[in-house]
Amino acid sequence: MSVVAVALINYAVEPGVAWSKPIRFSLSLLGVAAGTYVIGRAGQFLLHACWLLMGILIVLGILGTVVATLWHFA
Repeated sequence: MSVVAVALINYAVEPGVAWSKPIRFSLSLLGVAAGTYVIGRAGQFLLHACWLLMGILIVLGILGTVVATLWHFA
């Protein structure tokens, strides 16, 4: 995903046309690395948020079952 974004930016905008090819290539690699890192961190955050939500729902389900059982037999 980040490779596609960097390639599109390089071909559409052509940043640093006056710079030498090794510098542009290095900046492209840096862009790909930064994009991959950001995508990975966002995915990790969403995974942890999902596990937290699942844990909360399990605890609420157990508490709801206990309350319903007590309500039924009270």
